[in-house]
Amino acid sequence: MSGIEVQVVDQVVQVYEGMGPDGPPGQGLPSGGTTGQQPRKASNMDYDVEWVDPPAGSGDVVGPAVSVDDRLAGFNGTTGKLLRQGTKTLAQVATHLDSTANPHGTTAVQVGADPTGTAAAAVAAHAGAADPHADRAFATAAVAAHAGAVDPHADRAFATAAVAAHAAAAGAHEMAGVNGLAAALALLAPLLSPALTGNPTAPTQSAGNSSTRLATTAFVAQALADLIGSVPGTLDTLDELAAALGDDPNFAATIAASIATKLAKASNLSDLTDAAAALTNLGGSTLGKAIFAVASAAAARTLLQLGGAALLAVGTTAGTVAAGDDARITGAVPSTRTVAGAGLVTGGGDLSANRTLTVGAASAADVNTGTSAAVAMTPASYKDSTPFYVDVAADKTLQIADANVNQRVNSASAIVLTLALNATVAYPARCVFPGKRSGAGTVTIDAVAGVTLNGVNGGSCTVNTRYQGFLIENVGVDAFEISGDVSAVA
Repeated sequence: MSGIEVQVVDQVVQVYEGMGPDGPPGQGLPSGGTTGQQPRKASNMDYDVEWVDPPAGSGDVVGPAVSVDDRLAGFNGTTGKLLRQGTKTLAQVATHLDSTANPHGTTAVQVGADPTGTAAAAVAAHAGAADPHADRAFATAAVAAHAGAVDPHADRAFATAAVAAHAAAAGAHEMAGVNGLAAALALLAPLLSPALTGNPTAPTQSAGNSSTRLATTAFVAQALADLIGSVPGTLDTLDELAAALGDDPNFAATIAASIATKLAKASNLSDLTDAAAALTNLGGSTLGKAIFAVASAAAARTLLQLGGAALLAVGTTAGTVAAGDDARITGAVPSTRTVAGAGLVTGGGDLSANRTLTVGAASAADVNTGTSAAVAMTPASYKDSTPFYVDVAADKTLQIADANVNQRVNSASAIVLTLALNATVAYPARCVFPGKRSGAGTVTIDAVAGVTLNGVNGGSCTVNTRYQGFLIENVGVDAFEISGDVSAVA
């Protein structure tokens, strides 16, 4: 039987088709042994094999009374005697093993098939689930915990301890064993009296610091700025200050010596060495200098040529000097006289005090009405009372203030200028109302009933042409005349 191997182990027949794969290499069978011996495991240890004699027995095969050739047989593993024969031959077993059909009638369900499709749906649902085994949630939580841990692998603690141990070790690295260390140290300035190059920087100390710390240019600049303060730009250097002091290294002594030559304020000029020369230098007259030089008031009066009256008291009796109201004074204007204004002048009174006379100035309204005779017209009042013109853009009744003022009618719509009764508007006698049609709208001059215009009671007319003027004159009470580019009054 090619490719078939049959073994009996503990009274069980084992049939193998072909040879199995080579096992892992080992120590192999031990050397020694005699003819007829067989290998046996000596212990549970790997490769512990020894040669032993086969079990005792006669070796005779005692079968049943009737047997069939090529049948499978069962033997006693201890005695080696035949126990029984099987119902199948070795040829049948070989044919069975070589068969590619389904000799045992195994069903699809028995081998795990899914004839109804339920397993496929379950597999699809399982595959479509976000995390069917909770692997993702577990991994996410594990990763988050790992990421949030300070030192999840104890690398940091290990490295920290290693570095600390390395740093604490004396002479851990010699300078020659570190590339570039000697060259790098050669570029550094020594701690003792370093000679720095380039533009080294340092912290700027607070203002007023007087310690042994480094003073930066910023600290020095601020100190100089604080020293200079707000002095003028012409005195912010020592050279300018020296020039202001006259470049005198003994300025204080020089000033003190100069002050010593001056007059003392408390002496009130008594310390003058030459009073006469001082008077001359002051520009005084000869008489003035003589009066300063006299020793008595009497001598001064003599120089001033004052008589005995200079020594008399003021009074009204004999032997006194007369006052302003003394009856002994003749030819003076008595205070009982008065001065009074008249006409345009107001004010006045008796001459016992200063009196003021006033001329009243007319206002613009006074000039326009022309009714006041108690005020004087000034250029200002005349200017304010006579504007050049006023713009008229709506119907209006001419008023006193419109007298002598050009009425510039400037409207695209029709405009009516009305002349009222004197009882309504007391127009000044002989006043005039000049005007001009400047707009495209019609301009009508309309007199109310009781007022004549060019002799027509309640007359009315229009200005014929744009940009043409007209003149209305007050020729009497409730009587007006109009001239210019106007229609006939009707």
